[in-house]
Amino acid sequence: FVPKGQYDRDVAQLKEYITALERDTAEIRPKAAAYDRLKGQFDESASSGKFYSDLADSLKRALAGLGVEASEVIVERDGRVVFLTDVLFELGSWNLSAKGREILGKFAQTQRGNLLKVVGHTDKKPIVRDATKKALDTDTNLELSSKRAVAVAGELMKHGLSEKSLCVEGKGSSEPRSGGDAKCRRVEIFVIPGGEPAVAPTSARKAVKR
Repeated sequence: FVPKGQYDRDVAQLKEYITALERDTAEIRPKAAAYDRLKGQFDESASSGKFYSDLADSLKRALAGLGVEASEVIVERDGRVVFLTDVLFELGSWNLSAKGREILGKFAQTQRGNLLKVVGHTDKKPIVRDATKKALDTDTNLELSSKRAVAVAGELMKHGLSEKSLCVEGKGSSEPRSGGDAKCRRVEIFVIPGGEPAVAPTSARKAVKR
């Protein structure tokens, strides 16, 4: 049984959270769309193939000796760098592991001057860990993926990347991958050469606790 006063406060806080989430979503979408347009233009250029090939080579050299499996960090042909979240984060968390921070630090060293979009993804399983559920505002994979994207972007900035060169987005479980849940739990970083940033990042909002 929840006292009416507590119930009313919980409802008011939830409404406040939903309003903040809608505001942030409205802000993120045009920034992500602007980045996507810029990337689409670059992908059509003659130089994109070599750029993405060089990206894969530089990342392979940067991560050498860190004990990273080839399946854990992958550079795909379209220039997206796929990090399985199990190699970056503590279980059921958006707290980066020591290994995750080291990997992102090495990655950041290869990306100065480039523009990046960081996108978080999860599997379809509901969140069941009590610690994770209590730390989230909505107990949803969408929020978890967003927090992980923000954490990655924040770590990249600690290693010298400009805030203006980054934008973040959380997709939750809306874009699953074949190969099982471990492949779905990932952070993708899209990379294009630098220039005048077309988008600005969206900072993490302050959490509204229930």
